[in-house]
Amino acid sequence: MRAGWQAAWLALLLLPVPGVGAVVEEAEAELRLTYGNGTARNTAIENSATLLPRMAISLSDQVWLETSARVRVHGANKLEPERPAYQNYTSASRPRMLSDDDAAELRDFYLELTLGNSNLRVGKQQIVWGNLDGLRVLDQMNPHSFREFILADFEESRVGLWSLYYDAGLGPWRAELVWTPDTTTHDIPEPGAWFEFQAPRYRYGASPGARLPEITTDLPKSMIDDATYGARLSGAVGRVDIRLQAQTGLDYEPLGRLEATPSGVVLEQFYRKRQIYGLSFESTVAGLVVRGEFSAQPNRTFNTNEDGDLQIAEADQWTGAIGLDLNGPWNTFFNFQYVYDRVSSPPDGLVRPNTDHIATVFARRTFAYDAITAELRWYGTLDENDGLARGSVSWTLADNLSVELGADFFYGDEEGIFGQFQDRDRAYVSVAFTF
Repeated sequence: MRAGWQAAWLALLLLPVPGVGAVVEEAEAELRLTYGNGTARNTAIENSATLLPRMAISLSDQVWLETSARVRVHGANKLEPERPAYQNYTSASRPRMLSDDDAAELRDFYLELTLGNSNLRVGKQQIVWGNLDGLRVLDQMNPHSFREFILADFEESRVGLWSLYYDAGLGPWRAELVWTPDTTTHDIPEPGAWFEFQAPRYRYGASPGARLPEITTDLPKSMIDDATYGARLSGAVGRVDIRLQAQTGLDYEPLGRLEATPSGVVLEQFYRKRQIYGLSFESTVAGLVVRGEFSAQPNRTFNTNEDGDLQIAEADQWTGAIGLDLNGPWNTFFNFQYVYDRVSSPPDGLVRPNTDHIATVFARRTFAYDAITAELRWYGTLDENDGLARGSVSWTLADNLSVELGADFFYGDEEGIFGQFQDRDRAYVSVAFTF
């Protein structure tokens, strides 16, 4: 996607001239102005303007074109180093740098065809196969950007991939099939980024602050052998919605190996395939919405590190999650979630813990006829004093204008999932205008 093609799709998004016989059904853009301050270091980490145009075009009664983009321009940017390399993206999906700090990105660009009781989507898209809030057990069809760790909503951080998606009714059940030849993987913050990972589990066993060799990436390229394939069957059994899921393809989390080159030792990131088999359910019981997800990843590949000897080994991984939604009095809403994750028969020197126990609590209350919304979130590992607390207040000042104030606080050990960012607390203000 060179500059000419980039300009073409931006023009398509911003100019409502879809062509002969086509009708623009929806066209809008959101302009978001954000200022973020790293409170622990008293420094501006982000001062940005983000344009999010979106357009839905009806080409016929059965054919739609959905497209969206993101253009982000910075006055200050410490979230990323200058001109990030985006080594984990394929050339067709990679954001395009407009300057050292500014980038444009195609988020969605797909045709949707209605074929009787089935639908076909072809193009760059996001496929959401999960029902947890802020946690990923079965939502594994698309990689994510960790530019803001897990602070951005999944809708914002999920990376769209060039895919073919088909779903069809099978009586009371629904079947979904996916083929994704796009081999883009997780966008991991580069060295020097504000949320550069420091916990050993994300650094191939290296201690926090330890200097890593130069990092290179060996990204798979085969549209067949390295593609991701997925299938899901959904239906209801009594009052319980059930989904069965299976997928095979790239593991979006990188592995590491040390390679000798003429200029010295480099740390090469590479990828292996994996299989995921999952079950999810959702039901309402006595006013409570109960949700659950379970996954099995047999013979998944992990890194081991014993005294600096970086190797790989296979082991089975099992994950289970349960969530509860409760509507309380005075316009309040509560969500509670718990995830148990285990690597069975772990190999010696496994760079991640054998088990994880993670819980989340989410509370929201609205005021002034829903014009003001206050939210509190907490993420924590139950076997360690390690967590993240988030608070925000948003005001809807007009139908097309809103303001949000928020703050994020990390605590715990520097080797923990959240404690690794204990000096990365932040406060922010964001103004969003839709037109």
